[in-house]
Amino acid sequence: MQLWFQYRPWKAAALADFSNPNRAPLARDAQPVGVCNGRNGDNLQSEQDVVTLFRNKGISRMQIYDPLQATLEALGGTDIELMIGVPNEALQSLTDQNAARTRVNDNILRYPKVNFKYIAVGNEVDADPSKESSQCVDFVLPAMQNIHNALKDASLDGPIKVSTATYTGFLDNTSSPSGSVLKGNVQGLIEPIVKFLAENKLPMLANIYPYFGYLGTYWLIIGLQATQLHKFGVPTINLIAAI
Repeated sequence: MQLWFQYRPWKAAALADFSNPNRAPLARDAQPVGVCNGRNGDNLQSEQDVVTLFRNKGISRMQIYDPLQATLEALGGTDIELMIGVPNEALQSLTDQNAARTRVNDNILRYPKVNFKYIAVGNEVDADPSKESSQCVDFVLPAMQNIHNALKDASLDGPIKVSTATYTGFLDNTSSPSGSVLKGNVQGLIEPIVKFLAENKLPMLANIYPYFGYLGTYWLIIGLQATQLHKFGVPTINLIAAI
């Protein structure tokens, strides 16, 4: 399973501290643990059983990658916070405001008893032409804007935050946080997204995979993400990491 954690707004002066796993303030900044509820597998439990498991184990946050009616119905009336995804293949259609409004109506407003927290519009869309997701590059920001506008129309842009999931594959020179840079073909994608997030006080989502390298470099990877946001001139923004 993947775990996702929320970190309190970081400031430029504290960036270096993210590379130190023993940094004392992290204890008071800690957030509840959430678990990704993926449905790509065999012999899976029912969604009601999954929600019961979350509650029995004290897991207070869940992420799903696309809206599933059974999951949303099972979550109704619970206190579990939900991050709901928008698949990459849906992004192009959401460049139309009416389509975005319909998606919010069908998957958010229809479930008033679900504790929605975040909408992740697209997952690891990469400008690298060798990546399949590169076909979606032009759709990410307009889709995010339209979903945000649909939430605003419903007066839900406060409790429900819109973002997109990035990952460390966007970076070069990752041996040092201060020396890391965005890959050239990614800058045109990420910079306007970060500007939109900062203007609307929305978080950045980042998928982190420490098990692909040394586990001891996890906090270094977080530092890389934070350093890049600072380079865009964003002094304070939430960074939410999935590992």
